[in-house]
Amino acid sequence: MEGETVLFTDDGYTLNPLYMTGLQLAPAQKKALDSILRQYGVTLNGNALETKSSIETFAQRKHLFLQAIMRVDAFLSDVCLMT
Repeated sequence: MEGETVLFTDDGYTLNPLYMTGLQLAPAQKKALDSILRQYGVTLNGNALETKSSIETFAQRKHLFLQAIMRVDAFLSDVCLMT
């Protein structure tokens, strides 16, 4: 199992509801979202949040990935309240 990679993805579950309502992120909001994702080592692939992990760091990466999803969700809630 050593050297294997695990891919975590939300399959767009976090961001798709925002875009389905027709809302778009302003450039400053997009920059803030990118900053949040970088803090947790998460990337954006289309609308999907993703990160990779080795088997050895699985627990830590899973924790950080879930924290990123919660932080992005809170951020999007604030964005929706501002519109």
